[in-house]
Amino acid sequence: MADPGTVTYLQLAEPREVARLVIDGLSTEDIAAALFISIHTVRDHLKMIFAKMGVSRRQDMVATLTGRTPTAAHTAP
Repeated sequence: MADPGTVTYLQLAEPREVARLVIDGLSTEDIAAALFISIHTVRDHLKMIFAKMGVSRRQDMVATLTGRTPTAAHTAP
């Protein structure tokens, strides 16, 4: 389960939406387009989420947030 600092950060609307769209399988570019933000902003949110959660891959973030087992498939940051 995510630590309280991660939960607090993810309570902000934009990072929460980025996390939700990653869980849905969208690419960085697709997330940026869906939220009308830059690719750099998406990457910044992902870096902050990863740091707060202590993970370094999307698969690990998704596994932690959903309780699923990480997959071997590679997903772009």
